[in-house]
Amino acid sequence: MKTRELQYIVFCVMTILVLFAPPVRDALERSMTTHVLVQLAGLAAGGWLLGMAVREHLRRAMLIVNSNGVNGLLTGLFAMAFWMLPRTLDESLSDPTLEAAKFVTVPLLVGAPLAISWTRLNPVLRSLLKVKFISMLLFLGWLYVTAPDRLCTNYYQSDQILLGNLMIAIAGILAVAWALPWFFVNGTHKGARRTRPHPALHGSPGMG
Repeated sequence: MKTRELQYIVFCVMTILVLFAPPVRDALERSMTTHVLVQLAGLAAGGWLLGMAVREHLRRAMLIVNSNGVNGLLTGLFAMAFWMLPRTLDESLSDPTLEAAKFVTVPLLVGAPLAISWTRLNPVLRSLLKVKFISMLLFLGWLYVTAPDRLCTNYYQSDQILLGNLMIAIAGILAVAWALPWFFVNGTHKGARRTRPHPALHGSPGMG
């Protein structure tokens, strides 16, 4: 195993252990905002590091079960959607089994499959994943902000609204960040076409 792969595994384990430590876990789960944007996001990031570490070793297996990255993409998206549901968040606080499952399934079913599949996805599917993620953030953000009542009984409605606003803001930032390179690339190509001299200006070959 390469040094970088070992580093990925070490960072993955450290991330999950820190998030699982009772003082950190209790502090993050006290707020709906930190529960979703720090704990769940951190677990997914730990899983991504794990996927980065093992994807070369799983290359042969992936040719059979995930050759184009679609199966891993779908697994990650469905698991992500499940853990972002208000009811799932609520029940994970009162059900120790579901709480333990969160610390296992978010890294293994969200972060790791997406990391393993990312290099196998064609540009269209990568763009689809980005659009899907942004639309999910926007929808959940809108739902949390506009819901007349609390969607999670363990959290105040003010915390729910704060999370919704942050989700909408993050979706907007990601949309701008992912769209900017397209404008720069297109602008560069157009500029290159404008400055390219016409062949007729140089004369035909062989002419004095």
